[in-house]
Amino acid sequence: MIAENQNPGAERISLITESKQGNDGNFSQGERDRIQVALEGLWECLSHNPNQTMSPTKGRAYMLALCNLSAEEIEEACRVALSNCRFFPKPVELIELVRGTSDQSAELAWGEVCRAMERCGA
Repeated sequence: MIAENQNPGAERISLITESKQGNDGNFSQGERDRIQVALEGLWECLSHNPNQTMSPTKGRAYMLALCNLSAEEIEEACRVALSNCRFFPKPVELIELVRGTSDQSAELAWGEVCRAMERCGA
């Protein structure tokens, strides 16, 4: 559970909706709620100690790092992480799960260049 309180039965404290920085990807309240549920589920399944809660600071840091993804991409990253990760992933790992690594992006771009050159006869 993503909350300040260490009691699993306690009311959850929202990390995502309390962002005062404005760097939360301009998500709607509904999107923030969906992201929080996705991150909470991921935390409960992959944290080394699921009875311990994620701190608000860590939750806000994740939102800052993930603000360039859409809510759907964050949810997809969490779904993929549940199937592919053994431990709670760092933000960069979540990004790579939906967008690929820089090496993968470079390979895709190079493939597009090669295909364009073939079409043009180069």
